[in-house]
Amino acid sequence: MAIASYNNKNISFHLHFDDSNKLTHFEYKNNNPEENEVLNILNSHIGKYIYELSSTLNKQTSFFNIPLMMVTRSILNLQGRLSLAEGENELICRCFGKHKKDILHDENSLKLSGSGCGSCRPYIREILPDKGTIIFNDDRTFNPMQFHIDADNLIKSYCDDNKIEILFVRASGIKLFLELISSNDLINPHKLIKNIELKIKKSLGIRPRIILSIY
Repeated sequence: MAIASYNNKNISFHLHFDDSNKLTHFEYKNNNPEENEVLNILNSHIGKYIYELSSTLNKQTSFFNIPLMMVTRSILNLQGRLSLAEGENELICRCFGKHKKDILHDENSLKLSGSGCGSCRPYIREILPDKGTIIFNDDRTFNPMQFHIDADNLIKSYCDDNKIEILFVRASGIKLFLELISSNDLINPHKLIKNIELKIKKSLGIRPRIILSIY
């Protein structure tokens, strides 16, 4: 029996797998009643193997859906494919790459955090209960949420066309961290980065900086 778990004030889940790595049952809680994508995926994978669930999650995960991202990362961690950052190293603001320690100890990071898509604002208020009312900056000319959504879709499209499996995409400003699996041992990482950068530049008008890991 193996369990993939995550727990905080807003999201908690426990996924139970038997000795053959099939999902037997789960407990899942999300304080946002309108977000049911994770619940639908888990219900549809009862009795299926962990690699089937992992494959489905990898295809659907986007940086801005925090519950879906945390389930995906927990599954990868259970498979030994990814280590979850905890404590002060936990990533809170995905738009600007701000960790818990940045928000706790750096006033400038706090001003920037929560000013993108806004999904991390409940977590910022949770870890700073003594701050009182936190005013977030909503007047930004660069919208990191929309850029990352569009870049995420373009990367997935490119990888599907070239038969490359995506493990993880993390965004920080216009910096993109990619973890990929390729069955082609002759793949050229520099050419791959250039091709993805040019595709995003052509479509979005912004050339990102890509940090690539290939397994």
